[in-house]
Amino acid sequence: MYLRTERDLARIADTARREGRLGLDVEFIRERTYFPQLALIQLSAGSELGLLDPTSDLSLAAIEDLIVDPSVCKVLHAAAQDLEIFAARTGTPPRNIFDTQIAAALVGMGHQLPYSGVVSRVLGIAIEKGESFTDWLRRPLSAEQERYALEDVRHLLPLHDRLAEHLQALGRTAWIQEECRHYEELRFYQPDPRALHWKVRRTGALDPRRLAILEELAIWRDREARAVDRPRRNVLSDEILVELVRFAPEREEDLSRFRGIPGGLLRRSGAELVAAIRRGKSRPDKDCPRPEARQRLEPAEALAADFLDACMRAYCHSAQIAPAMIASRSDLEALVWEFRHGVLANAPTDSDGAAAALELAVLGGWRGDLIGKSLLAVLRGEVRVYLDPSGGLPRFEPRAGS
Repeated sequence: MYLRTERDLARIADTARREGRLGLDVEFIRERTYFPQLALIQLSAGSELGLLDPTSDLSLAAIEDLIVDPSVCKVLHAAAQDLEIFAARTGTPPRNIFDTQIAAALVGMGHQLPYSGVVSRVLGIAIEKGESFTDWLRRPLSAEQERYALEDVRHLLPLHDRLAEHLQALGRTAWIQEECRHYEELRFYQPDPRALHWKVRRTGALDPRRLAILEELAIWRDREARAVDRPRRNVLSDEILVELVRFAPEREEDLSRFRGIPGGLLRRSGAELVAAIRRGKSRPDKDCPRPEARQRLEPAEALAADFLDACMRAYCHSAQIAPAMIASRSDLEALVWEFRHGVLANAPTDSDGAAAALELAVLGGWRGDLIGKSLLAVLRGEVRVYLDPSGGLPRFEPRAGS
C-alpha cells in the first residue's frame, strides 16, 4: 500500500511511463498556513495503487518528474489545487493533464460534479464518503483513512478510459485538451499581486484613491503572509485592512488606535504598513484602480439575453453538454451589451465569421465553433432561429442575402 523506498517510487514511475498515464490525487491542509501542507499523495499506474507519505524523508523527485513529463498523461479530478502544490514546489507547470471533472461536463453529465458522482454515473460504482474533513497530517492514519484515500485514485484510470472514449465518439477530444491546457501555464498558479485587493471584502464604496491604498496594503499583506506562512486574513483581517484604508494613517504611532492589529506585527512591520499607505496616497490619479462598471442592460437588451440563454440551454441539452461550460448568464449579458454598444457590431471577422480579437470566451475556441458564433450571428441579424420539429434542436439558418 505504501511506497516507502526509492525503489518503490521508481517501480510505479516506470509503470506510469510504460502505460503513458498516471492517476493522481493529493490530500492537503491549508487552513492554518499560506502554502498548502502536503499530507498524502495517492497514485495509480497500471494495476498498482500506492500511498506516498510526503512527511517522510523520502524524496518526491520521481513523482515531480512524472508530473512535468509531457509523455505521461496525469489523470486527476478537479485538478487545480492539487497541481498548484506541485507547481509551487518545482517552479515548473505540470504537463499533459486530463481532468475527469471537466471531461464529465463536456459529455453532458453536469458542471463540477464531485468525484463520487462521476464514478457513479460512468462506472456504476458507489463510493462511500466519510473522511472529507479528516486531519490528513496526523500520524498514523487509520486503516479507514487509508482505504478512503486509495478509493480516490482506484477509479481514475477506468474513468479516463470511458470518458476519453465518450469524448472521442462525440468529436470532443480537442475540447478536453483545450480546457486542460491552462494547467500547463505557470501564471494559472500565480495570481497577479495587483489584483489581490479585489478579493478583499466590503470594498464596494471605495473610490479610486482608496482602492490604490488598498492595493498596496493587499500586496504587503500577501508578502507578509508568505514570509510567515500564514493565511492572509490571519496576518491582518479584511475588516482591519479596510479600516486602515478609510483612515489612512501616516504615522506608526497612529496604528495603535486600530483594534485587531497584533502588537508584534506593529513592532515588526509598522513602518512597512505606513509606507504602503503612503505609496497608495501618492500614486498618480491615472494609475489608481477603478471598479469595473457593471453593465446595465436596458429591458429590451435583457430580453435578448433571455433569448440567447434559452437557445443555448436547449442546444446544450440536445448536444449533451453542461450549459455552464459554454457561458454564464453574465457572459451572455456581456455579449449583448458589447454588441449593442458597438464593440461587436462592426468588429472584424476571420474567415470563419468569428469576431477577431475579442475577450469573450463564448466566441472563442470550441465554444465559438459550437454555438458562440451562431449567437453572435443572431444579434447581427445574419441568421434566423427555429425549432427543428424532428429533434427539438434549435437550428440557426442563414437569412436570405446574409
